[in-house]
Amino acid sequence: MTMKTKITGIILLLLLGIPEFLKSQETFALGESSKVTIHGKTNINTFDCRYSFDETKKAPSFNTSESSDHVVISDVTLKIPIEQCDCGNKLLNKDFQATLESEEHPYIDINISRLVFRKTLNKDKERKVWANLTIAGVTKWKQIDYSAKYSNDGVFYMKGRFHVNTQNFNIEKRKRFLGMVKVNDNVDISFLFKFVKNQ
Repeated sequence: MTMKTKITGIILLLLLGIPEFLKSQETFALGESSKVTIHGKTNINTFDCRYSFDETKKAPSFNTSESSDHVVISDVTLKIPIEQCDCGNKLLNKDFQATLESEEHPYIDINISRLVFRKTLNKDKERKVWANLTIAGVTKWKQIDYSAKYSNDGVFYMKGRFHVNTQNFNIEKRKRFLGMVKVNDNVDISFLFKFVKNQ
C-alpha cells in the first residue's frame, strides 16, 4: 500500500466518521415573541415581571448543527436586562431592580450548553435540561422542565417554568416590598423561546 493510498484512506475515514450534526452549520436567533416572566408572591397578592423580545431589541443568535431530522443549538446564553423588565408600574419596577441589585448585576443570565430538537416533533413533548442560572451575581446549576415542538415553517418552540428560592442567591436584604408588604422568597420563572433560522 502506497503512502498516497494510506492518506486517502485516512481522509475517507475522517469524513465518514464526522457526525451528521456537523455536516450542516446554521445560525438561529430568538424570535420576537420570545419572553421571560418572573412570578412572585407577597402577603397581599401576586405580581409578574416580564421581559419580551421585540423588533426594537437585538435578539441573540446561536450556532447550530443540523441534520436531516435534528437540530442541535449550542451554548444558549440568554441575558435578561433587569431594568427592562416590566412589573406593571414604576414603583414595582424600582423595587424589583433594587432587590436584584441591578446596578451591580444588571442581568439575569440563563446558560444552556446544548439543546436538541427533532424536526419530526410537531407537538409538545416534555423534557428536562440542566442550565446555569445567575441572579445577583450568584450562579446555580438548575434543572429546567420544558416542552418543545417544531413547526412546519422551520421554527422551534421551547416553553417551561421552574422554581427559584431567592435565598439561594443571597437575595435577603429587602424583606419588604412597597413599605409594609412582605415578599415570599419563592418565585417561579416561566419562558417561551422561539428559535428562528437566520436568513
